[in-house]
Amino acid sequence: MRSIIAFVVVILLIAGAGGWYAKKEVTKQASNKVVAELNTPSGQAEFHKILQDPKVQGELAQLRQSNSGNLHFDSEQQAVQYAMNKLSIKETLQLAQDYLHRNSLTEQQKVQIENEVLSKFTPQELAAIAKAMPSN
Repeated sequence: MRSIIAFVVVILLIAGAGGWYAKKEVTKQASNKVVAELNTPSGQAEFHKILQDPKVQGELAQLRQSNSGNLHFDSEQQAVQYAMNKLSIKETLQLAQDYLHRNSLTEQQKVQIENEVLSKFTPQELAAIAKAMPSN
């Protein structure tokens, strides 16, 4: 009886580890694809267009003044990759879908999406990400 329980526990551990590894790999691949897209000329243009929005610049300026603790990014790509790793695959796909349909979203929906995303990060993480983004 003990050997059956031990066997079941081992199988569950292996399955859990395999699931964890698969999630980690899929998340890494999704993150790499987003960063690769941001490195294309059109991706860079769209990203910088978003960053040039006065509201975004205001929020980034405010965050840059915050304490980022020991967290530091050497590039905006590194900061984006870090942010992507904080989100699940489902959340990343939903954000991509929302972005594609951004013109049909109400202001309330946009605020809700923003709050959901920001809730995934500590103030220090947001400050470090903001410091990695280009300023005007």
